[in-house]
Amino acid sequence: MEVLIGYSEKTTDLPRKELLQVDEVAAKCGISKSSVWRLMREKKFPQRHKIGRMARWRLSDLEAWLNNPSEWTEEQK
Repeated sequence: MEVLIGYSEKTTDLPRKELLQVDEVAAKCGISKSSVWRLMREKKFPQRHKIGRMARWRLSDLEAWLNNPSEWTEEQK
């Protein structure tokens, strides 16, 4: 396993996390948790997926939103 720290961070042999919690979503997107909920209510952000009582977001949905947040719609998935 190879791990480098810094701007050119490289990891191998590590599983990719596909479902993220709200605090992870906020950190990845550079917004606050309250902004995640607000944008989601306004249909300007990927919708959550409920797993029991937990809310999770798909990493692929977040990456699509990050590519073009101003014009993102749920139909673009």
